[in-house]
Amino acid sequence: MNNPTPHTQQIVDLLQEIESGNKASLEKLYNITYQDLKNMAHGIKVRFHGQHTLNTTALVHEAYLKIDKAHHLTFNNKAHYLGTLGKVIRHVLINYIEQKKSQKRGNLQKAYSLDDWQERISVPEVLCEQILQLHEALQLLAQEHEMMANIIEYRFFANMSIDEIAQVLSVSPSTVKRQWNKAKIWLYQQLQKTQ
Repeated sequence: MNNPTPHTQQIVDLLQEIESGNKASLEKLYNITYQDLKNMAHGIKVRFHGQHTLNTTALVHEAYLKIDKAHHLTFNNKAHYLGTLGKVIRHVLINYIEQKKSQKRGNLQKAYSLDDWQERISVPEVLCEQILQLHEALQLLAQEHEMMANIIEYRFFANMSIDEIAQVLSVSPSTVKRQWNKAKIWLYQQLQKTQ
């Protein structure tokens, strides 16, 4: 995601159109940044030790559907747009896992979205537990230190660089690096407690 895309000016124009209320521009932006989004989802798969059953295409499509349903979207820049989609991807995964657990308990409410994309995400059991542990740890960290939680989320779910995160959070890259290092230590210690 660190490589500049050849569509940089087009992306800037589309972001301005979206801010002006032109929702059709969101689909154009999605199409231009689709490979970035696929790389983002693939990064999640790799970080979970190459879980081959995680359907990254379904994950990206579901995230887009959720963004598309939102009212009055604004993104400051491409990094902000990708960061927002990273957050949405995290919540798509959590929603899928919660629905899967609910179905196991016999609570068979079917709350799938258009075309049942969530059904096709197919997250294996071991991965469900890892994602839930990470999600719970991030919720706890957000209560104590929101910036560190955001940095972990952007790095992990959006595959963003230090510079991109600095841009989204309006802080220096050195601040992001420092907070990222602290966040990794905190997260490691927190996840050790749950094992």
